[in-house]
Amino acid sequence: MVLFPGYRGIIRLHEEDGNIRFERRGNFLVRSRRHWLDDETVTLVADAPTDQWIAFGQRFRETPRYGSDIAALDNEASREFAAKSASPLVTMHGGGPGSGDACEARTAHGFAGVEIEAIDAMRTWIRTGAVTQDAGK
Repeated sequence: MVLFPGYRGIIRLHEEDGNIRFERRGNFLVRSRRHWLDDETVTLVADAPTDQWIAFGQRFRETPRYGSDIAALDNEASREFAAKSASPLVTMHGGGPGSGDACEARTAHGFAGVEIEAIDAMRTWIRTGAVTQDAGK
């Protein structure tokens, strides 16, 4: 599963003194990645290309280059780990209280207060194609 952190989508993944370092730790997908891991699920967090770390905008995301980058990431992960899913949309309800501006990581956009419920609903969706009704209520 490839996780795409929301706006701005730049986590600046790099190695420093032999350790993996990155930003955006508060982002729901970045901070919850460990909860996805099990015997059937692997997660990859997609960073912006290093030459886009200043301004990773929607225009770049619509380019053939970015599409190729993501396809290569998906192909490598699929070859190494997983099958593709064609499943319906998962909608979450509930959560809170949040903190920060409306589009920040620890608000409804980041599934604040329903992180584990969101992961459980998404995992079920990925594995079975079934959507949990009223997930998070």
